[in-house]
Amino acid sequence: MPSAVVLLFDYAERHVVLDWVPAQRDPNLLEVCVDHADRFSPPRGWTLSDERLVVRPIPAQLVG
Repeated sequence: MPSAVVLLFDYAERHVVLDWVPAQRDPNLLEVCVDHADRFSPPRGWTLSDERLVVRPIPAQLVG
C-alpha cells in the first residue's frame, strides 16, 4: 500500500499530528500508509491530533 499519511512529531510539546501527504513531498517527513496511520498510537504521555478529519475549504481555482 502506498504512503498517504505523514506523521509529524513535536518533541517539545510531546504531540503527534497525522495529516495527508502534501503535494510537495518532503523527504524529512515520516510517511506511512493509511492502514498503519489508522492503527498508530502516540507514545505514552503524548497527545495526538488527526488532521485528516479536518474539513478544508476547496481552493477557488479548483471550483468550476
